[in-house]
Amino acid sequence: MRAIIGSTQRNTRHSYRYPNGSEIIVGGLRTSGKDTTEKVMSTEFDVIYVQEAIELSENDWERLTSRVRNGVVPFQQVIADCNPAGPNHWLWLRAQGGKTRYIACQHTDNPKLWDGTDWTPYGRDYMAKLYALSGVLRDRLLLGKWAQAEGVVYDNFDLSNLTDAEPDPNLPIEIAFDDGYIDPRAILFIQRTPTRVLVFDEMYHSKHLEEVCVAEVIEMCGARFGWAWLDAQGHEVAPPPDDATVPEGWTKTPVRLPDLAIGSHEATQLHKRFKRANIASRTALHKITQGIPVVRGLICDGNGYRALQVNRRCKNLIGEITGGYKYPADGSRRNEEEPLDEENHACDALRMWAWARARK
Repeated sequence: MRAIIGSTQRNTRHSYRYPNGSEIIVGGLRTSGKDTTEKVMSTEFDVIYVQEAIELSENDWERLTSRVRNGVVPFQQVIADCNPAGPNHWLWLRAQGGKTRYIACQHTDNPKLWDGTDWTPYGRDYMAKLYALSGVLRDRLLLGKWAQAEGVVYDNFDLSNLTDAEPDPNLPIEIAFDDGYIDPRAILFIQRTPTRVLVFDEMYHSKHLEEVCVAEVIEMCGARFGWAWLDAQGHEVAPPPDDATVPEGWTKTPVRLPDLAIGSHEATQLHKRFKRANIASRTALHKITQGIPVVRGLICDGNGYRALQVNRRCKNLIGEITGGYKYPADGSRRNEEEPLDEENHACDALRMWAWARARK
């Protein structure tokens, strides 16, 4: 099409004018955390397109419907796309009630994924990631169901919180842990920046002694960030050609160790082990019902911003969040009652870290 070639004008980065007089305006209800709804409400449109409509409130949606009154084209409408959310989401209920028309799409409808006869290379890679999901995320993102694990604690976690991002090797890292021996001991590797909290790796072990897990943390840091060699006097030196010729007294240490470990006050031996390994260690004493809202705010805050990003390889944390960590089935009030004390080891580690490091 020639619609945007030649005389098309772009007055601002958010407005595109076409030769036939049409105009596309790119905007949002919130910008940099600020409510900009009034800018939208002061304008009239023929068509409004909303991406990821589950991020809006029903009030937001209804206010947008009042703005499609420009009257230039024969019809005015609000259209949107989204991934499925829970079955009680206002958008799904609105569609079931006939207020909004719902059109189900399949992955084969996307030409980037499906070329008409087979998956594209990108499509095969993307679908493999979806098939690897479990629980409610699999139901929603692979099967397209508006599914909800009954009583799940962090029901605002969705695909937008998953990532393939890796940590910046030049920035500090921290770890969060929930102690255990028969029950799993969960250790999360976290990097915090001004704009996100990235959980980029996890350890999830049963029947491991404290010193074994601390050694595994050190080994994982060395494998990811590299090793520095020190001579007998503690001076950094070039690495030996192979391990068989390491001079006496030489040691190696990861280029980057966690700056801080956050965990339960009951894990006294593990705190001591971390400190001996030159990793500062702190507790995060608080009520469970105080910490859960902090984590929920990281998952998705009141402005729809998702600060928490979890690398897809952290399958135990993802599994607990999306289907394992639940409230009792007796209808307990979530703002007063604690969740069930099961399938919560990685979630508890994240909650303790969030309480200590991300409350503000």
